[in-house]
Amino acid sequence: MILVYVQHFLNDEGQRYFPLWVAETADTLRAFGGFISIKQLEHVEEPEGCYLALEFTSLDLLRVWSKSEEHDALIAKLRPYRYQRQRSQVFEVGEPL
Repeated sequence: MILVYVQHFLNDEGQRYFPLWVAETADTLRAFGGFISIKQLEHVEEPEGCYLALEFTSLDLLRVWSKSEEHDALIAKLRPYRYQRQRSQVFEVGEPL
């Protein structure tokens, strides 16, 4: 399984829009193979931050999503609110011990 943590850097208006954007993104992601889940996260030390966790079954299927027109269109919706490009960290999740 692949786990992606993403931090979006948005102004106040973007922070208010972010939960709606995550819900729209979830609706779009359901059509993509390998999609498992998307969750909005709240950083306990930065509650104003805009974070999400995204799960896919494989890195190849994540790449299909990240290179899609749908992905680009959703990222473009955040562009008016963005003061810095988003940061992503991609992890491969091992089996539980």
